[in-house]
Amino acid sequence: MGNLNLKYSGLNTISVTLASLSPAAARESLAVNNTAVSPFPFIDAIVRLKVKLQAGTPTPGAAIAVYLSMSDDGGTWLDNSTGTDAGITLRAPTNLVVPAPISQVFTQVSGALTWNGFIPSVATGFGGFLPPYWSIIVVNNTGIAFDATEANHDKRYTGVYVQTN
Repeated sequence: MGNLNLKYSGLNTISVTLASLSPAAARESLAVNNTAVSPFPFIDAIVRLKVKLQAGTPTPGAAIAVYLSMSDDGGTWLDNSTGTDAGITLRAPTNLVVPAPISQVFTQVSGALTWNGFIPSVATGFGGFLPPYWSIIVVNNTGIAFDATEANHDKRYTGVYVQTN
């Protein structure tokens, strides 16, 4: 039997519209369909997000919260998430998954702050297994609206899979 090796896909787009997301608002991404990955599904995913804010001063303790949702069949989701690129009102308390750890850094870019964040393992949020369908939920807790140009926000993931040699 051959050796098992971790491999990484190229960057894949996460479809979520973040342009002009208002303070205290949340947006869910379109479902990532892990059943459609050929020839086999990913065992994990690394998410990277870059969000540019409009010019202004963030509120004290400013952050961008990211949650995960999942479905086993593409139709039934956690809480009131739906697997569509749409606004979402979080329930209190929420059943959505808080990925841990999530690294985040704000940097100053031409008058506005840019937030860079990574979720190093989506599967960790679901007990070590990447579900058949998953999505991210982005919550603007900065006190400033997100930049109005969608191209200024980077939302992508790298799939992790196992290959034998």
